[in-house]
Amino acid sequence: MNVTYNWWGVANEAAINQRIFDFDDWNIFTLAIFSPFFVTKENFISFWWKPQNGQLASEKHSEPSIYNLNGRIYESKNLTYNRERWHEFPFHYKPFEPYRIIKDLTIMPGATLTIEKGVEVHVWPNVRILVLGNLKAEGTYWEPIRFKPINVTEYVKGRDTIMARHKRSNHHCSFIRSKNLCRYQTKRQIKWLILINFII
Repeated sequence: MNVTYNWWGVANEAAINQRIFDFDDWNIFTLAIFSPFFVTKENFISFWWKPQNGQLASEKHSEPSIYNLNGRIYESKNLTYNRERWHEFPFHYKPFEPYRIIKDLTIMPGATLTIEKGVEVHVWPNVRILVLGNLKAEGTYWEPIRFKPINVTEYVKGRDTIMARHKRSNHHCSFIRSKNLCRYQTKRQIKWLILINFII
């Protein structure tokens, strides 16, 4: 879906990604292409405004970290069984660090996701893996690969940062159903908006 050349209320690419729920969040939906996008609020409604006067920015694709897999991956990745050591004395090891899949993951053509034996992957609720490239799960009988639901601590820690969604509100809008008008009032001005119903 082409949603380019829009002002999303923010100029931050990461914030725009959070406001769009598309293929990268749930891979049964379509992909919203929002780049290039406007980074400043312009007078779009004005008849005299020209698009070439607006300031544009483009999205730069960044591969997700192997510890927080989500969205589309175009490069091959390897999930290895690794341990993090404490300091030299008393020679104890930290527990192994699990990998996480926090949103729907799509392995794109040409990319390979390799999961080695003994690896533990924590998966958020209702998350899927769509394989368009290659997926290699190299578990053994004695060292299986474990897919587990994310624990409560991880969920509470990442709930507000990863899955933050912006909701629309109409607290300042009063409707007049017969005339399809909305009276929108702010502290400084009052606007009348025409409501159009789209029926598909």
